[in-house]
Amino acid sequence: MSVQIASASVPQVLVIGGGFGGVAVCKALYDAPVKISLIDKTNHQLFQPLLYQVATSILSSTDIATPLRQIFRHQKNVTVFLGEVTSIDLTSRTFSVDGEKVPMPYDYLVVAVGAQPSYFGHDEFEAHAPAIKSLSDAEYLRNKILSAFEFAERQLEPSAHQELLTFVLVGGGATGVELSAAICAMAHRTLTSQFRRCDPAKLRVILVQSGPRILPQFPEVLSAMALQRLRDLGVEVRLNSRVTGVDVDGVTIGADRIATKNVIWTAGVAPHPLVRTLGLTSDRSGRVVVQGDCSVPGHPEVFIVGDAASFTASNGEPLPGVAQVALQQGRYVGQLITRKIADNLVAKPFHYFDKGNLAVIGPFYAVIDSFGIRSTGFWAFWVWIYVHLEFLPTPFNRLRTAIQWIWMVATNTRNGSLIIPAKKS
Repeated sequence: MSVQIASASVPQVLVIGGGFGGVAVCKALYDAPVKISLIDKTNHQLFQPLLYQVATSILSSTDIATPLRQIFRHQKNVTVFLGEVTSIDLTSRTFSVDGEKVPMPYDYLVVAVGAQPSYFGHDEFEAHAPAIKSLSDAEYLRNKILSAFEFAERQLEPSAHQELLTFVLVGGGATGVELSAAICAMAHRTLTSQFRRCDPAKLRVILVQSGPRILPQFPEVLSAMALQRLRDLGVEVRLNSRVTGVDVDGVTIGADRIATKNVIWTAGVAPHPLVRTLGLTSDRSGRVVVQGDCSVPGHPEVFIVGDAASFTASNGEPLPGVAQVALQQGRYVGQLITRKIADNLVAKPFHYFDKGNLAVIGPFYAVIDSFGIRSTGFWAFWVWIYVHLEFLPTPFNRLRTAIQWIWMVATNTRNGSLIIPAKKS
């Protein structure tokens, strides 16, 4: 692939990454007198918090993703390039796209590449414990989850093969909690009427959390209520437990061996490997340490936002790797670049406005910790619905998603229950 960004008198802004942060930067530069080059390895912006709903057949891929070219079709100062940036040399301003060295005549560089799953030094687990960070991950897991019930249906004695309907999720954060609840709801509310030989409701869902409670970003009282909700749904939650082995036949949790064909990794993330090529100071998790304006030391023209950035808030704590941080940092950097071009005034440091946390745990139940409000249940569920619809990138996504949710609630059916095997090479 060849990417050529021509030099010009108009300031050149190079944005690497088309997620929340990268798209926010570009939108904030809508009226700025700049030329923006946006490079991403996929051609779409993805709303990652709803990937688990693709994996559990609630939504389709097009409900939660929008082509980048469609997003910026009316923003004439943005040019989109499809390619994966694998290394950057800040000194020579060269980078590699799909293995090819390319000149980088930028005036401003924004790195917004996000994160990837972390197996905490056990990368061998990945072969048998897939994570969920992309559309392809979600579709692979949907195939895997639905196929588990299909394989059980084929058995002469389905009850003798409990390992087929045993699901182990590693990680008790929002993704693990929401996905485990969604798998239970799918089995109990949708699939029970569709199978004849196996009983989907007899599945076993185990959520493994290394810490003393699930949803550790929430207050303890909400974590406790979420734990009880999961148990009411039939999820077996193991706290203070660590996975010590994963293979094709099962998972080892401490000294306990569980036979299963279905292990899903929802525990932790690591910065994109691209940031290691920058040669900059990083924190213990590998995120690049940025200054108050999201720039990096020694390079005032280079900014890092979102999951790849280690930004220390006013309370001395690093900001979490969540969508709101990436969005707000992206808007800030876009506005800062606009100010620099206009008058070179020094802007105030970035300040994160924490809007709180939300998590949904099965039908009509959510937990909310936002603006001093701590609540659970039906009301919190509708707040979760509203917030997630607002986060989707276009009105089209919001409409489609709302229709899908209404249809599922009204009929207990999931139109996304398709097993689409990958084409063999």
